[in-house]
Amino acid sequence: MCPSCFYSGFASFPSYWEFEAFEAELHQKLVHRQLLPLPRILTQGLAVMAPEQLYQCPNCGETWALSSPDNAWRGYFLPLAVANAYNSKLIVKGRIKRLAGVAVAIGAGSFILWQILK
Repeated sequence: MCPSCFYSGFASFPSYWEFEAFEAELHQKLVHRQLLPLPRILTQGLAVMAPEQLYQCPNCGETWALSSPDNAWRGYFLPLAVANAYNSKLIVKGRIKRLAGVAVAIGAGSFILWQILK
């Protein structure tokens, strides 16, 4: 991270207007070659949180990952290592939520069955 690219990333874009403002700043950095787009990475079939574009700063060498907001997904623009850790954390949280949902369904089903057989 340096003055040429960005001092910090964006863990999410709370509103579409904030994303548009970020996009305008990103566009200016691309025009002035302060950031260079890397070859597009394939994310077909991956989760919505996977980055859709990577950028690299020619000055400091930092690689940035962009995941655009889409409906409830708020997106992010983070250094690649931070983005990978963030994605891993979201995947684990999603699995825990699914397991909790299954546990609640089994518990409710067991309770109903117990009430019927009682």
